[in-house]
Amino acid sequence: MIDTAAVRRANMAAVRALLRGGGCYSKQDVMRATGLSQATCNTLLNELARTGEVWGEKLRRHEVGRATTGFRLDEDHESALLISLDNEGGEHVLRQRVVTPLGTLVEESTCRGGKITERVLLIRAQEVFARAGNVSCVCLGVPGVLVGGEVRTCDLPELEGAHPARTLENALGVPVHMENDMYLKAYGFYRDRCEPEDIVTLCYVPVGVLPGTASIYAGTVVRGASQFAGQVGFMPFGLSYDEVQEAFGSSETAAPLMGKMLAALVTVLNPGTIVLSGELADARLRAEVDRACTACVPPEHRPELLRVESFDAWYRAGMLLRALEEKDGRL
Repeated sequence: MIDTAAVRRANMAAVRALLRGGGCYSKQDVMRATGLSQATCNTLLNELARTGEVWGEKLRRHEVGRATTGFRLDEDHESALLISLDNEGGEHVLRQRVVTPLGTLVEESTCRGGKITERVLLIRAQEVFARAGNVSCVCLGVPGVLVGGEVRTCDLPELEGAHPARTLENALGVPVHMENDMYLKAYGFYRDRCEPEDIVTLCYVPVGVLPGTASIYAGTVVRGASQFAGQVGFMPFGLSYDEVQEAFGSSETAAPLMGKMLAALVTVLNPGTIVLSGELADARLRAEVDRACTACVPPEHRPELLRVESFDAWYRAGMLLRALEEKDGRL
């Protein structure tokens, strides 16, 4: 039996995704881009206009003939709150950004130092809600393993055992999507830079904490059965957790270990590209990864190695996409 509500949600999500790309679209434009029927496009666009999510303007594309109505997303209708958590050399950092569905920044704030507990998260988010007024969804990026909404192993130990997404959602009354920070970065990178069938791994190598990776396999983030996929710092190389963390205190000691980790990952996932970033992702580390792959991976299976200064833009993009997708899936 066809789930008509699910079909309608999927159709509306397709229309919203098009409009969130920016620009003005006639009903005919929407039909061509989404493949939906004229009747469906009429119904959905009229509903979005009625709720204020889009507004119409007259379009005249020819010298003669009647003007047609174009639809454009109203950026003032709603916003998303993007919350990211980090451990930067031992300093715990909470960043909050309010953005429109088109990604336009409305406000941002940063809280540094001290423990970032579930209560701190809630207080900071409530402050943003009071100022913004139109936040309709939230995305929370966490540097840790998340199982069933619970934070397990985390670079911010004070959050281990907590259920921050549930707490925020109950208090704020809007959908909250929580995900591992690397998964969000990988999703944003894929949507911005990749072809549908690409297989890509992002690897973040900071100072003083375990490295993290995230892989996209033909459009799907590889999370694993318990959201543990990508935690390469736990690979069995005969070192304890503390010894691995100590090794990632400098590039000199981190590079050989990172080379082994990524060479092992290549044999399992076979990514076409590995993208490196982080304070320790320098020329020494890249050379060691290349050497390790050359030593054990046949030439035709070796990935392209890239280095970027930061994953931040893709992180923000992935958070916004996930927040909006979570909201759309609840409607």
